[in-house]
Amino acid sequence: MIAVVPGDEAEGGKYLEGLGVVVDGIVTASLSDINVSATPTLVLVDRSGRVSNVWVGKLDSNRENEVIQRAFNSH
Repeated sequence: MIAVVPGDEAEGGKYLEGLGVVVDGIVTASLSDINVSATPTLVLVDRSGRVSNVWVGKLDSNRENEVIQRAFNSH
């Protein structure tokens, strides 16, 4: 899992760590540069780089389960 954060990478990493979010890497980019207009936004990308699903906003448990199912069944 890769997190894209605006601003300072170290600051973004500390913020995520404080929330208990573990990521494999952090990339800094303007949200407008990646066509994201709200946070949190979760983007599921397949191996070819194609966006297969997008979720915007805080997810309830049903939508969290949907993310898990799609992420792990997409291989």
